[in-house]
Amino acid sequence: LDLAAALLDGQAGRLFLSLREARGLAYSVWCNHRPGWDGGVFSAGLGTAPDRAADAAAALRAEIERLASDGPAEEELERVRRMIIGQSAIEAQRASWRAARVALCERLGLPVGVEAWHQALAEVTCAHVQRALGAAYAQGAVLVEVVPPEAQPRRKGRRTS
Repeated sequence: LDLAAALLDGQAGRLFLSLREARGLAYSVWCNHRPGWDGGVFSAGLGTAPDRAADAAAALRAEIERLASDGPAEEELERVRRMIIGQSAIEAQRASWRAARVALCERLGLPVGVEAWHQALAEVTCAHVQRALGAAYAQGAVLVEVVPPEAQPRRKGRRTS
């Protein structure tokens, strides 16, 4: 799911290219996966104009469904694999990240250490990504929810008229 999120996220990700660049449905898009003790959280979202919310939500769901049904191309997978390895090298500079990673690996029975993580990433195939995202989607774990502006938390320092 880390790789699926990376395929969807970022300026070179499927959500940005499809929803923002090609169709102009979103101001911003994001997707992430945070593994945890009981599976973690896989989430995606976008910022859009209120009058385009329904179309944008449907398009977001369709992009996730497309990756779940078709899987990634090998070149896409290799690109995000290199990106995640680079990001983990940066994150591994923080003791809190290393401690959390050790604890999670111990809990899930995975090998511990950055090199082991890189090796595990190298072994993930396009079919693995497709199967993982498809399983999460089939379990109803993908929820698209539209939050109207008045229900969103106000940020300090921002004025509204």
